[in-house]
Amino acid sequence: MIDREAGGLYKALRLQNLRAIQYVLNCIDKNEEKDVAVAVEVYEDVYVRYEEGEIFEQDKDYDPDSSFTLNNEEVLKALCSFIDIWVYNKLSSN
Repeated sequence: MIDREAGGLYKALRLQNLRAIQYVLNCIDKNEEKDVAVAVEVYEDVYVRYEEGEIFEQDKDYDPDSSFTLNNEEVLKALCSFIDIWVYNKLSSN
């Protein structure tokens, strides 16, 4: 049987959008007159570009009763994504 449950997808998109909005509101709150760009599902779940640099953010919502290990598929995907971005940015220490 095909699982047609979309609740998890909506929950993930909502979390990503809330984090993106939080970045924008933090910039407004600091009264900084600097450019900031925020996007969802570009490179990572949330991508932020400031004049000073970039932020690549993976957002996960885990069941607190579940085990959290490096063997978890979502953790491995996040690590692979981190390495891809790091290599793309020429192994930057930032």
